[in-house]
Amino acid sequence: MTLYKTPLKYYSIANSKGEFQLYNPESNEVMSQYDPSLSSTTELVSIFMSGRVDDLGLGYLGYRLAETGREEGYVKKSFKHPDPMLPTVNIVYDNYLPIYCEYISPEGKVVNRKYLSNYQQFGRMTLPLRSTDISYGNGRDSTVVRTIYSSVRIDTEDPAFDFSVPADAKPMKLDAPAK
Repeated sequence: MTLYKTPLKYYSIANSKGEFQLYNPESNEVMSQYDPSLSSTTELVSIFMSGRVDDLGLGYLGYRLAETGREEGYVKKSFKHPDPMLPTVNIVYDNYLPIYCEYISPEGKVVNRKYLSNYQQFGRMTLPLRSTDISYGNGRDSTVVRTIYSSVRIDTEDPAFDFSVPADAKPMKLDAPAK
């Protein structure tokens, strides 16, 4: 479970099977979806907690290491999927921690970039507290999502960990205009 506070307060809940819920407490609405790519095992915090930083969880999605090299003092690894229609993924590491990741379409076009920074140590786990994702659409369109993690709690009791979507939550209306 992840609680997001800005720009809107909402809860994101996922399990390892890909059952995903997005809950807005202000409107008491929930969106439920099933998609293996939304599995908690592919969520950034879960990847770092499980020690899967070497491939950023790509192994869960069927990707395999194709090439390793050095570039400008950094280690760079390329991952390929058995399905040639899926993008190639390059990850750049600094001091064994991923700092950059890019998805390249079969046509050779970068379709997504992820920057990871502000690493902090929490017990035995190192976690990037800042993640910036850039998804490139058609033409000149792109979407930028910056996630900043704060108030990270490890090995502690917190009532937020027991959160579940209220039984009376209404299905989220996705046809409403964006605010």
